[in-house]
Amino acid sequence: MQKCEYGCGKEGKYQLKNGKLCCSESVNSCEGKKAKHDQYGEKNPMFGKSSWNKSLTIENERVKKNVEAATKTIKKQFEEGREVWNKSLTIEDERVKKNVEAATKTIKKQFEEGREHPLKGKKNRKRRVPINENNIINFFKYAIRNRIQYLWRKRVISVKGKKCEKCESNSNIEVHHKTSFNEIFERCWFKNIKIKDNKIDIDEIEKLYDDIYEEHTIDISIVLCKKCHSIIDKFRN
Repeated sequence: MQKCEYGCGKEGKYQLKNGKLCCSESVNSCEGKKAKHDQYGEKNPMFGKSSWNKSLTIENERVKKNVEAATKTIKKQFEEGREVWNKSLTIEDERVKKNVEAATKTIKKQFEEGREHPLKGKKNRKRRVPINENNIINFFKYAIRNRIQYLWRKRVISVKGKKCEKCESNSNIEVHHKTSFNEIFERCWFKNIKIKDNKIDIDEIEKLYDDIYEEHTIDISIVLCKKCHSIIDKFRN
């Protein structure tokens, strides 16, 4: 039987990355290693001292430098091919299971010791917002805008081409409204929609969508690059 090389006398069941045998998967769980640390005690240069970054926040210059240096190092490692340890793993993997169980156990213990939920005592934002006509209008405005503008921009670029009409650049291409979307939406909304008791007929919504789509013709569009678009329309309506 090969013994643990960290002095506990137990069987060395696991081979660590440094090539040594250990009784546990982690060297920190070995009784021999723990005993060695206990004996070291006051000889440890950090004995009785606090860590340098205790009570410091990200605003501290030294912390900022360390975070930036660590971020730069990790980014470089990933560029050179480093992969996250749990890539492509599922909850069925033993290591993932252990991490989840450990985290669950820690959080459960913290709540038992009096930790409060971060949202305790705070109202749900959605419940605080009253249902009124303005909120209903804004909800449908953004829901319809995202869908229609995607289809309209696709149609415009397929007809006019992916080239800025001002500077002839072909990078970062966007499509500008000659007539703003807000103006089109409001005109079609008040033409089609009648709100009764904060309720709207589904047929009215379908008619609203069709009218807005029909008003989004090629004629109200200008193909621009991002730079020219920001000069012409700073608010991008």
